[in-house]
Amino acid sequence: MLFRLTFCVAMSLALISASGCGGSTSSPLTAGRSMDNDPFANHDVTVHSSEVVTVQAGAKSDTRRTKRNPNRRNTEPMPANPTRGYGMVGERNTARSSKTSNPESLPRVKPKPEHPIVALIGESAPNINVPIAGGGQVNLVSHQSSEVLVIVLWASYNHLCQDELPALKAAVERYSEEQVQLLAINDGEGIVTIKKYLERNNLELKVGIDMKQEVADAFLVRQLPFVAIIDNEGIVQGIHVGYIDSLGDDISKDLESLVSGKSIIEKSKERLSRQKLSLRSPAPSMLNQRSLVKHQ
Repeated sequence: MLFRLTFCVAMSLALISASGCGGSTSSPLTAGRSMDNDPFANHDVTVHSSEVVTVQAGAKSDTRRTKRNPNRRNTEPMPANPTRGYGMVGERNTARSSKTSNPESLPRVKPKPEHPIVALIGESAPNINVPIAGGGQVNLVSHQSSEVLVIVLWASYNHLCQDELPALKAAVERYSEEQVQLLAINDGEGIVTIKKYLERNNLELKVGIDMKQEVADAFLVRQLPFVAIIDNEGIVQGIHVGYIDSLGDDISKDLESLVSGKSIIEKSKERLSRQKLSLRSPAPSMLNQRSLVKHQ
């Protein structure tokens, strides 16, 4: 009991001293300090115009240093540091833009390989002598009878040839034989089959016989009908694979350019590159028809 009584008396005295009874009102942190020591106490502070610091336009100030010590004036702008602070971002962006704008620094993209059939354009035609139905032969390189030779590979089993052969004949007939000639090379069929087909479709054509499919193999033919345009120097100027409705007009434009002395190699390559061409074996239907023709 005596201990509890002593503890309560001590706590009461501590509360009385903390409430300021008979003591100073200043906090323990400011106890002992006098307001007389403050040079700015009870005085007005005047800033003269001569003390104002002028910073040139466009210069950057050191805002970080001002925040740390407000009483210190920043009389000179802090230069931009390329490795720290606000200068780093600008330098980084400049370096990045300079790298992307340099063509040599860009990754090199390998060009798409040219299709083998497209690569034939601009090269010499295959040196093959094609026998003509009714007698004679025509060499695909040294055809001296005309300026331009248009060859078309066809077969009676291909229904697209029924539309293509009349369109090609109409495009070639606009020119004389000394300018343009059309040679319809049959792909592996016999003479009897060829004559029946021409009579049935009322066609009169100069037909070449290619029983061994040498021309088709030399031109990497994977789809019929197939048209190749050869100039008087034996160079393949253009190739058309398959049949479309505008084939007759396309052939007419090509022949018009060639007869006037203009090359169509680049235009033909660009046009043929946009097509979906087979790379390896012929179409199954073409293989089946060839096997049937060989057993006739």
